[in-house]
Amino acid sequence: TICIDSVATLYTTGTGGAWGAQNGNATVDAGIITGKFKGLDTISYSVTNSCGLSKAIKFLSVDSCAEPLPVIKEGIADFYPNPTSESVTISQPHPGDFDQFAITTASGALVISGSLQPQKTEVSLRALPEGIYFIRVTGQHHAWAERIVKY
Repeated sequence: TICIDSVATLYTTGTGGAWGAQNGNATVDAGIITGKFKGLDTISYSVTNSCGLSKAIKFLSVDSCAEPLPVIKEGIADFYPNPTSESVTISQPHPGDFDQFAITTASGALVISGSLQPQKTEVSLRALPEGIYFIRVTGQHHAWAERIVKY
């Protein structure tokens, strides 16, 4: 996560590559990333060498940071199946860590949101077109987000 108008330096072990930000919520110039608008962005680093094109992709959340950022705890929510064609199940190994979910497009537009059941919640994606989405679950002390693919 990066705050709007904040900067961070990105590092790579490769040389001669190009950084990019795809969704317009952040910019990258010579490895310096700047938060521009609240939402999710896809940051990439591409390099071509004798083996061909190699591309690394990371997902970045840009926040207004008006309030303290939630604590991120890796691996405390599961989203499956992923990729999916009809629905996604949100599972909480520690029931009650999260109480809300939101699914956004790659550009940050909210498409589905709701309340979570304590252990598992199934969310229908039938009404959504194929594409890449981000699912974020939040609770009083935790937040977790992950990319999901609808085909």
